[in-house]
Amino acid sequence: MASSKRLQWLTIGVGVFTAALIILLFSMSWPVPRTQFLIICTLTLFLLVVGLWSIHRYTIRHFIEPDLAFRMWLQQVCDGELDATIGLDESHQHYKELNFHTRNLASSLRRLSDDMDSLVESQTRKLSDQKTVMELLFKLTADVSSETEDEAAFGTVCDYLAEWFQSTRVSCYRVVNNQQELRCVATRRADRAGSSSVVAKPDDTLITAAIKRDSIPHTISRVAVASAGSATSAQHWVPFFCGERREGVLIIDRNDSETSEHIETKRVLSTVSEQLSLLCGQQLVQEQMLQARLSRDRNELAAEIHDSLAQTLLALRYQTTLLSEKLKSQGDEKTYQDMLKIGGSIEEANEEVRGLIREYRNPLSEHRYADSLQEVIDEFSQSSGITVFFQSDDPQIRFTPREESTLQRIIAEALNNTRKYAKASMIRVYLQQEPSGMRRILVEDDGIGFDQKTSAVPSVAPDTRADKTNASSGGVNDNAEHIGLTIMRERAWSIGAKMSIDSEVGEGTRLSITMPPMIETSRESA
Repeated sequence: MASSKRLQWLTIGVGVFTAALIILLFSMSWPVPRTQFLIICTLTLFLLVVGLWSIHRYTIRHFIEPDLAFRMWLQQVCDGELDATIGLDESHQHYKELNFHTRNLASSLRRLSDDMDSLVESQTRKLSDQKTVMELLFKLTADVSSETEDEAAFGTVCDYLAEWFQSTRVSCYRVVNNQQELRCVATRRADRAGSSSVVAKPDDTLITAAIKRDSIPHTISRVAVASAGSATSAQHWVPFFCGERREGVLIIDRNDSETSEHIETKRVLSTVSEQLSLLCGQQLVQEQMLQARLSRDRNELAAEIHDSLAQTLLALRYQTTLLSEKLKSQGDEKTYQDMLKIGGSIEEANEEVRGLIREYRNPLSEHRYADSLQEVIDEFSQSSGITVFFQSDDPQIRFTPREESTLQRIIAEALNNTRKYAKASMIRVYLQQEPSGMRRILVEDDGIGFDQKTSAVPSVAPDTRADKTNASSGGVNDNAEHIGLTIMRERAWSIGAKMSIDSEVGEGTRLSITMPPMIETSRESA
């Protein structure tokens, strides 16, 4: 602004002085001497040229040179040279001013560039994290959906989370038994490289008394846990549900003080909670469908037995009664007694069929307790006259409907084998549940026993057993008794149980059935 004002006053001064000379020239009396006129014209022209040249130099010095220097500096900055300086001599009048402002502007541009680089890097890293999370969630969802067993699905989730957090122990706990205790169904540990490994569980089934259903949070929570020394570690508790009921919890236990609170971690944990809740809900629906189908099949089977086998046995009983009366009237006492035995066997078979029909017609309950096995034992004791002692260390031991039905048949077969072959006077049935949740049933008698080396059915899987049976037409499985034992083993396998027989000649027989812990299905929450 100062230069503009000076240029303005310089232009006005030159113009006024030139005008004054011209006015002076015309105010002189004419004719003017030629020499004097030339002198005045020359002086006027000289002053005009000097004034215009001064104006030109002043304009170049104070306007054109700073403008050109600023334009060149601006071009260098646009080309990315943020350290460029103004192209003026330090002695220039406007150097300090332009240098000060251009340096401030360059510094501001440099900060803006650094901020933009940081923002781009942050957004790039965020997009990379999101991509990693999306890949993780896609693989996790696909693998969990493809698992056919729930414990395998829980193990898969623990694997992914252990690799995601690194230097982490991930454990999955699920409700069992009395609807309050939690059982550890899967545990994984990962090192800092993200490589996970299976962690062995005590007795393969750890029940944690410190974790109850009521202690499971309703949302994903973070808990600080004191560790050795002054360091602290963090636990993430991720609940999952079956309907509206808390079904279990994933506990992610960090081995160091690092925590992952960013939004991507919360997104992963939320998805895991949703996937496990969906898995439990699907299991509930499948079990309800299976129960409905089982009830329908049981009713249909009861109707078929009633219309076929029961009617046939009723007709046979009527015919044997008529034939017995005819033999008695003819005085054939021996044949008459034989017919009475046949009639008794038919009556016994008829009662068994009727009992089977009643059992199949009964509705399936949610869970059945240990006293549900008492009916089978009481019926056997009354019909055989053999004393049977039934003992349970916990009356609250429960079974699913399928387990109860299968156990009733196995126990009934074991008791009948004892009556037919063991010549026992006393039988003991003992039911117990271990702290790990494993359930065990023992059936012991004081009979004659048998030699397992020559008579026992090998404890093999069904397909292997079939191959061994077909390999020899005279093997032990051709015997009706051993076929019954084989059927008992297959029934135990069908509910995930293991059956073993221990016997020695003259020492009686002991049958043991070991069943896995019963997982709570929370059907009542549906």
